[in-house]
Amino acid sequence: MGAALFRRTLREAGADQVKVSAAAADEIPADGDLLVCQKDFYRQRLQEMEGHLPEIYPVDSLTGRGEYALLLEKIKGRL
Repeated sequence: MGAALFRRTLREAGADQVKVSAAAADEIPADGDLLVCQKDFYRQRLQEMEGHLPEIYPVDSLTGRGEYALLLEKIKGRL
């Protein structure tokens, strides 16, 4: 659900060339540029994997549009 919401946010901002996909924790692709996950999950499972994963952007909620607005600005700076 979070991936679909962020795809819509990107499309509305004219940045729909950015590919967004969802993955289970044990299927996170190593070739991604940016991983978005819930802060609690990051603290519990991913913090020790940092360095072996793409850049991590932890959010309070995967359905929070406000946090996606901040992430959108970060991504637009890279385009």
